Amino acid sequence: MKFSYTVDGSEVLKDIEIDFDSSFPVVITGVENFSLAILGGILSGLFPIEREESFPQIEHLMKYFSGELRIENGEKIDEGAYIGVDPDRHILFSTVSEEIKAQLGFEVDVCEILDTFGLDCAFKGRKILTLSGGEKVKLALSILFNKEAKNIVMHGVVPWLDQKGRDLLLKRIVQVQKRGKKIFIIDQKIELFKNINAKFYYFNGLTLKPFNSEHVRGIKDELKRKSYEVKSRLSLSLDKNFDSFDSVVEFKDVFFDYNRKAGDKNLIDGVNLTLIESYIYGLTGENGSGKSTLAKMIMRIVKPDRGEIYLGGKNLKNIRRTDILKYVCYVGQFPERQLVYGDVEQYRERSKSLKNDISVELLNRYFDQDRDYPISYLDPLQLKFLLLFSSIGKNTRLVILDEPTWGIDIDGQIKIVEAIGQIFNLIKSVSVVLISHDREFLSSLVHKTVLLKDGKTYEMDSLD
Repeated sequence: MKFSYTVDGSEVLKDIEIDFDSSFPVVITGVENFSLAILGGILSGLFPIEREESFPQIEHLMKYFSGELRIENGEKIDEGAYIGVDPDRHILFSTVSEEIKAQLGFEVDVCEILDTFGLDCAFKGRKILTLSGGEKVKLALSILFNKEAKNIVMHGVVPWLDQKGRDLLLKRIVQVQKRGKKIFIIDQKIELFKNINAKFYYFNGLTLKPFNSEHVRGIKDELKRKSYEVKSRLSLSLDKNFDSFDSVVEFKDVFFDYNRKAGDKNLIDGVNLTLIESYIYGLTGENGSGKSTLAKMIMRIVKPDRGEIYLGGKNLKNIRRTDILKYVCYVGQFPERQLVYGDVEQYRERSKSLKNDISVELLNRYFDQDRDYPISYLDPLQLKFLLLFSSIGKNTRLVILDEPTWGIDIDGQIKIVEAIGQIFNLIKSVSVVLISHDREFLSSLVHKTVLLKDGKTYEMDSLD
């Protein structure tokens, strides 16, 4: 199939040529922009849609979804299934069982569907709100691989998955291929697919090129160089006597669970953990292990069932919410859900009014001052930066970035590392926690990794 896609007369995708032989999956990596998301929608038959009258707030998006598709070879795809980087966009109901039956039919065996991606039958009664991001992706994938569709398109799912999930993904791909389905994988983490018979493409922001491993390796080497530079520069300023460091956050015998029943193990099962100032930490673990829950506890979004948490030596229970927000800057997996204003300029003006010079400097460095930047126009990296830079200040002592590489290409990851370096230049005694499955990203940047497993934390000096 060969096609192009235009919006208001401008080419968004140009001369996209893909072999539709169903005997092998297609793996696409490269520049992570809005055009790449459009490509995934076309391959799954979602776009283009008929353009209808819409609200002004979403007019910018609608014009991209309803562009002109010009096909030179092949036929328009009209039977496909798609999952993107945000699992919540594919899950609409309140419980796991309701979701599966609504999407696949009331006669299906819910436990059998859950087993597709290794979820226990006990999940069928779980509320969607209690699932981790990775568990939501596994649920969405379980539904996706059981749909009757000729084409399956997955965009950005690998970073969400733990090793068990990744192994199952490869297994399911092989199984559905044997049934004649065509698999399209759009992802930054393509190493997972190097040992299967796949065709690899590189997206340069407009068109597809043959995959060039040397080009990608060069960008990754630059990412490692930048990461080591930031880490090493910070390490030189650290005293070797750890007893002289102040505690930024401390967990003392903390227990927590969302839906604990008698005899069940707690999600957080007696965590004792101390993070000190001027450090970069990685927090990793399997899907559903409680990584984001620890962050939510620090922000007092959820409260421990037992145990105490201290920020800067003060009991979290005794700290006002406004003071927590001054002390901790939290950028969640989906920053647009934390943003309340309509454009970047409003955040810039807010920082100016609060005399937050650090926030203003960072916003001006990464966002042109002569542009408003409506939120709907921002890509995932810009959304992360907007929330990070508008929330940080001179009193910030802890920055938490939850899945920072989600939806970000390698060039964007380099910019994240550079931004972390800027933060350490501007704020003394701040620490950064990176919550991620992306061990490659963590290994070059963090001073220490914390593994969360079976409700407890384990500190590691290496990810090897």
